[in-house]
Amino acid sequence: MLNRLVGMSKKQFVALADSIREHNRLAQFNGESVFTLDQLAALARFCASVNPRFKRERWLDYIAGRCGPNGGTVAAQRVDAHEEITDSRCNLGPRFDS
Repeated sequence: MLNRLVGMSKKQFVALADSIREHNRLAQFNGESVFTLDQLAALARFCASVNPRFKRERWLDYIAGRCGPNGGTVAAQRVDAHEEITDSRCNLGPRFDS
């Protein structure tokens, strides 16, 4: 039988999520597999069992990059001022130089 932890804090939940996010980000480069939805669901169930205030959906959204650690919107990625904006995903329409 597993001994229950005294509890985990929000800071510890965020640290765990950060570790998972970093693993998933690097997995494509080092030949490892990302965490599956089933694995994340099992971890979320555990977190909820050690702290009834655990916010499962927010935690999973943070891991997926849909929100920040406090549930807020994710900051837009900054574009380097010297970087030319010619990305094919960014259609700014015709350019008119004066």
